Amino acid sequence: MLTHLKTNIAMIAALLLFASANFAIAQETEKSEQAQEEQQDQENVVVASVERMQELFESGQLSAAIEMGEFLAAQSDATLVQLEYLGFLYAQSPAYYSKAEQIFSAIYAQNPQNLENLKNLAVIKNSLQREDALSYAILAAEASPQSAELQQFAARVADAAKDEEKAELYYARALALNKHDLVALTGLGARYSRRGEYTKVIELYEQAIEEDGVENVIVYLNVCHALLKSARYEDCISWSDKALEKYSEQGFMNAKTTALIKLKRYADAEQYLEEVDNKIKLSAESKLSLAMAKALQGCSQDEAKSCNDDETVPLCCKKDAEAFAIYEELYKSVEQEHRSRGELDLRYALSLISMKKLEDAEALLQESLDAAKEKSLPTGSYFAALAVCMWQFAQKRDLEMSVQYYREAVENAPDFLSPERLENFRQWPPMAIDVLSDIQDSTRKPKQSKSKCGCNLAENAKTPPFGELSFVLLALAGIYFIRRRELKGRR
Repeated sequence: MLTHLKTNIAMIAALLLFASANFAIAQETEKSEQAQEEQQDQENVVVASVERMQELFESGQLSAAIEMGEFLAAQSDATLVQLEYLGFLYAQSPAYYSKAEQIFSAIYAQNPQNLENLKNLAVIKNSLQREDALSYAILAAEASPQSAELQQFAARVADAAKDEEKAELYYARALALNKHDLVALTGLGARYSRRGEYTKVIELYEQAIEEDGVENVIVYLNVCHALLKSARYEDCISWSDKALEKYSEQGFMNAKTTALIKLKRYADAEQYLEEVDNKIKLSAESKLSLAMAKALQGCSQDEAKSCNDDETVPLCCKKDAEAFAIYEELYKSVEQEHRSRGELDLRYALSLISMKKLEDAEALLQESLDAAKEKSLPTGSYFAALAVCMWQFAQKRDLEMSVQYYREAVENAPDFLSPERLENFRQWPPMAIDVLSDIQDSTRKPKQSKSKCGCNLAENAKTPPFGELSFVLLALAGIYFIRRRELKGRR
């Protein structure tokens, strides 16, 4: 009986304990569910607040959205999501960039592993042109090595900071991750081009087009320009023709024309541009190339003497006249205040000289020279053209002025008369090159000195003014007086 009673008491105690445990579990479950509901409610409030700020922003009410965000950020229970979105809103207007930087910096201090925030911080620092912008851009790129976007961003920031080494590194990384990233592709190409590594430029763009399937007009243009720079003119013509099958861009026509001119195929360049002109209206740059192609078929100094002969007028005279007409049209078509001093002014002046309009040429060259000096631009070409102009005046002016201008040209551009500069780079008309050669020859002749009386001292040295006998007597008299002094000194 007693044993049975003890057993019942034990069972009752176990049941009570079990019931108590279930009750505790139920209470904990209820509390947990209540906490989850409260957390969900709080999250819903946060989401709703962010959605409301987003609605205000998207409806053009940035100030209202920022005002709401600032109110929420001031609360003790402000969340990271709300702060991040307020930073995003600040970043939409330069007036708030500094505040955006403060928020993103605070978030970064709390959680450096937040890559999205790190990216935002790097972007806003770059917008504010902070000195540490590149450091943060690199941090973001290194933290996300598989992000082509962040590699490209780091490259662009390095580019802006003129850090060529890092710009090249991150452009290369971005391109390795995305072969069709045109910013990375052209950015890397620009690095090579700045260093004059045109072979690398060509290889880079050729691979992009032929192997990676990149189809972009800028890439094709860059290939053509790099081929021109590396003097691969036949390849430039080939690539220009290939590009023209896809793009009606006059830049390719200009590249092809330039290559033809470099190859001294002036007639081919002229014919090509005239055929194009029959189909579409040539751009000013293309017209300048056409005029140049004609001018380079112009007269030499000797041929120009026959241009006024009614019976046998050389073809070169016609080319000079046609080139002049185009140069003059281009010169007059652009308003004086908007016309940049440079290639057009110089070539128009040379054309004026070919047409024997020397006063007009001199005035234009003096004006262009003054403008170049004022802007600290190269002046060698203008001095050389003035030398040609003065030389052509011949009977009207002292040729010493022409020589003086020539020497100024050499001083400002020592390589001016090198074949590479005149024939392959500047491409001056035949007559101008002939004249410059004549001036150069004149400067090589020995210059004779004149005495005050105008006598030629070099000739006087050979034939004394008193005759050979007088010269001998004077010499003997001099020796006699010297010898006499020496004898007196011994006594």
